[in-house]
Amino acid sequence: TITAVRSTNRGNVMQTCSVTVKSDIQGVKSTLTDACLTVGDSMTFTTNLSDRQIIWVTSEEAVASVADGTVELLAMGETEITAASGANTASYRITAMEPAKAPAPPVVDPTDPTDPTDPNPDDKDPDDTDPDDKDPDDTEPEEPTRQLIWADEFDGGTLDESKWEYQNGVQDVYVNGSTATGPWFWGNEELQYYTRDAVSLAEGVMKITAERKDGLEHGRQFTSARITTRDRGYWTYGYFEARMKLPLGTGMWPAFWLLPQPERGMGTNNRYGGWAMNGEIDIMEARGRVTGEVGHALHFGNNQYSSRVAKLSTPISEWHTYGLEWRSDHISWFVDGVETFRMKAGSWTVPNGAASNSAPFDVPFYIIFNLAVGGNYDGGRVPDDSFRSAAMEVDYVRVYA
Repeated sequence: TITAVRSTNRGNVMQTCSVTVKSDIQGVKSTLTDACLTVGDSMTFTTNLSDRQIIWVTSEEAVASVADGTVELLAMGETEITAASGANTASYRITAMEPAKAPAPPVVDPTDPTDPTDPNPDDKDPDDTDPDDKDPDDTEPEEPTRQLIWADEFDGGTLDESKWEYQNGVQDVYVNGSTATGPWFWGNEELQYYTRDAVSLAEGVMKITAERKDGLEHGRQFTSARITTRDRGYWTYGYFEARMKLPLGTGMWPAFWLLPQPERGMGTNNRYGGWAMNGEIDIMEARGRVTGEVGHALHFGNNQYSSRVAKLSTPISEWHTYGLEWRSDHISWFVDGVETFRMKAGSWTVPNGAASNSAPFDVPFYIIFNLAVGGNYDGGRVPDDSFRSAAMEVDYVRVYA
């Protein structure tokens, strides 16, 4: 109760009002019910409150852990995740299933991969008695090979603008029957100003360089680049692969990822709506200060996601291949030809009115390469004062049917 008092010659004049403060946990409860995820998966709930205002509890600590809204599936079973703020609570039940026993992935030479299903395409000597060779007399049927349907080997002197679009500035701008703009600073509080001048090609390698610069618009302190195949190349299902070197250093956020191709006249949206209901596939993203791992993630629903960290045998600053197998019944991630994460269709939020449990990942998506500076992915960490420049390098990107 708030009271205001004014003294006058006739006595005191008093006015009061009452204010009721209630906790708001909007967004804690998922639109899903009785979700089934795989042991080893994770998902994160979002709220309109700071983490310190919420108490997170899991009913079965052996099945799942929860901290700051992020749930990690530890073992098979069921658990109920509860978020409490004052007298208000929201609960969400999760079933953790046994991980699928996937067939052994193809072994691909990361220094020069070709077709990811056939790392030795020339080893077909009909006189060789090795039963593992693809001898035409072998009775065992051959595995089907993938067909290369799109690629950029970056052999030219400049970026091929029939394949790539430069995205400039501090927010997405889309014009295709409808003008739309994305959130400021790319929705992640990033510190860079994107410019086409940060892209260069030499000796078959595309390089995106982040640099510290003064006097940029909107108070930005760095330049970098973001390129996409939007409106030029987009695919539903397939195998996507890029060979990359990533920059080291605090505040570096390189990424190789996919977003849905907008439907004409709908701005950046499609039939399932806007982000994140229409989906996002992060093939690879990394924190430059963490030299031995990369992240994979799938975004969907009411800003929910599942993610996995993949450990590397050598630093991210050395050449590695990052791949994604995207099919109607599952999505799998690969590093250097080895599968590192898999999600089955139906283990993510499916939009209302969708025709299958593959949605929203059943429509065309396009490719993005970018090097962000700062931002939310690494908790807002920024480059050291001594930072001047760092680069992400891409040897090639290929799409197979």
